[in-house]
Amino acid sequence: MLASVFMISFSYGQETEKKKAEHGIGFQIGGTTGHGLTYRYYGNKIGVQVSALPIFMQNDEFLMSAGLTGMYKIAESKRIDLVAYLGNHFVTRDPEVIINESDNQTIQPNQPVSNSLLDQHILAKLLTGGSEAYQRLSYNMSIGLGGVLHSKNRFINFNFFTGYGIYSLNREPLSALSLTVGITFKLN
Repeated sequence: MLASVFMISFSYGQETEKKKAEHGIGFQIGGTTGHGLTYRYYGNKIGVQVSALPIFMQNDEFLMSAGLTGMYKIAESKRIDLVAYLGNHFVTRDPEVIINESDNQTIQPNQPVSNSLLDQHILAKLLTGGSEAYQRLSYNMSIGLGGVLHSKNRFINFNFFTGYGIYSLNREPLSALSLTVGITFKLN
């Protein structure tokens, strides 16, 4: 559906006022658009946002969140833009074992393990320093609507996106509401 909107917008030969493209840097949190430091290119109608957050922990543990979000401006005013978005988020984690806390067994890689157990261990590790999780790559995506709220001089931009998300698409897909919030500071 979003691809159709992009194609239709390019097929019309309307003359529009060209605005200078904006480049920005900031931070965002989104399960389907990525967590971490963010670079945003925001053109006349189309924008793209890249987010990344590498976390290096003790004992050679590593977590990487990388997101790529495409945006299409549907409507705009001086202070807020309504946008359609398509979010993509990749998450990977290292090292290579899981400790099953319920029965104190170690589960080796390549053994079937439910995604909920993995997510519990990863969340426990991130929030409380809990158990280790084996290496995995998870892909999340979403489509929906959002807004970009501009400060008076457009130096600070707040963004919020919500839509339909699919989590762990490459493992055990789960669909739910997606939500992203972020802030960017204009570079040019």
